[in-house]
Amino acid sequence: MTEDEAIARGIHAQQILDDPLVVEAFAGLEAEYIAQWRRAESPDARETMWLLLQNLMTFRGSFLAYVRHGQVALAQRDAREKARTQDAAR
Repeated sequence: MTEDEAIARGIHAQQILDDPLVVEAFAGLEAEYIAQWRRAESPDARETMWLLLQNLMTFRGSFLAYVRHGQVALAQRDAREKARTQDAAR
């Protein structure tokens, strides 16, 4: 993947995470899984809710990884451009 692709993917991932509908969906699912976990009447039911919550966090985490990767790529590009500008000024 190129640096520009990593930056674009990071920006897109952040846009998705910031989308009000996605924010609402994540918050709703998290609240529902926790509520069902608390009301669960068996260890299996609690385990299922815990696993669903962990999967939700993993899914969100994958988007955050794209964001971080894009931020690193952008910082590297910016540093390279700054060094190039400083070299040209000398």
